[in-house]
Amino acid sequence: MSQRFCRHHRLLWSSTRTVATAANKQAMEIFQVFKNGPGFGVSASQVKVLTEPSQYYDKLVSLVQGAERRISIASLYLGTGDKSENLVNVVKKRLHEKNGDVQLRVVLDHSRGTRLSSGQTSCSMLLPLVQDYKVNSANTNPKIQCNFFSS
Repeated sequence: MSQRFCRHHRLLWSSTRTVATAANKQAMEIFQVFKNGPGFGVSASQVKVLTEPSQYYDKLVSLVQGAERRISIASLYLGTGDKSENLVNVVKKRLHEKNGDVQLRVVLDHSRGTRLSSGQTSCSMLLPLVQDYKVNSANTNPKIQCNFFSS
């Protein structure tokens, strides 16, 4: 019995080592991509992990309110609820406050961004912002781009 256990244990150890070696090799390949690809360095003290959706939303609103040159939002979808409507209003307010000096770029997934929910889509949530800004802005090139990504 002890001989069988030892053989089984050796086999298990050998299999584990093979899996670990393969995982290490794959991790090294991924590391090389990141090492040689575009990126930027950041200190760990400058990173704050957001653990709740409400934290993300609050931070997004705060960043939009403080935007000086550009607002860029890339997302699967915007949503159609109260928080989405408030976010659009915050963006709209910031664009008006900065009188055309802030660029807005929004990229959403085409399928999710045009999906109907409660009679609206992410696209229809953005439409009043785009229409109002173009009509009321003295700027002939109102620096707003809303795009949909489709694969």
